[in-house]
Amino acid sequence: MTRTLRFGILALAFGLSEGFRLVPQPRRALSLAALGAYSQNYKPVPEGLHGTGSRFLPLQQMQGSDYLPRIVRICGTYPGLSVDELTAAEGVPPVENGNWVYDFMGEEASAMGVVAIPGCRAVNEAKDPVALIASAKSLGVQLLEEAECVVVVDRQDVEFDSRKFYAFSAPDSGLISICWRPQPPAGWPIVGRVVYVMVPFLQYMAASKTGFVEIDDDM
Repeated sequence: MTRTLRFGILALAFGLSEGFRLVPQPRRALSLAALGAYSQNYKPVPEGLHGTGSRFLPLQQMQGSDYLPRIVRICGTYPGLSVDELTAAEGVPPVENGNWVYDFMGEEASAMGVVAIPGCRAVNEAKDPVALIASAKSLGVQLLEEAECVVVVDRQDVEFDSRKFYAFSAPDSGLISICWRPQPPAGWPIVGRVVYVMVPFLQYMAASKTGFVEIDDDM
């Protein structure tokens, strides 16, 4: 990404419980706990990963100068808004450039959170998008250190294309497997197509540029 994003996003918060809280992306304790031991033992099929078979996930690498959309809580409507309503809304702390925040409803709702996604054509045209948190390693995205990526899946796009990545349902476990396949795998229903993968900016990426793409490419 070469263009700095200079716009914000409003997360509608009407009707949300008092337990609604914000979790900055760099503070990975909650989301990585949700990944759990499954991520450590996860053994995806090699040919289905990013960069294999000349197939590449639709990655969007964040930069250290990028301002991502910021979640701003709505405290009510005006006129008629009270001081208590204005001051009661939980504050949204800023995050480092090139990173993002997750918003979760309560301690046990890690799978039903909210995250701000930069505006782009792929996300805007998705009919039924949802986001999931995935380790870079599980996707085949090679980074110098482990990091969380946000994967956007369009649940209405289930028409198979051998050049695309999909969220398949494993027949035995019912778990999701994100990969590409040369042909539709028998017994593996398509749950949705991967339309966008957001990769965070990590501090080691701030090294000075050499001018050679082969060396400067973060991934």
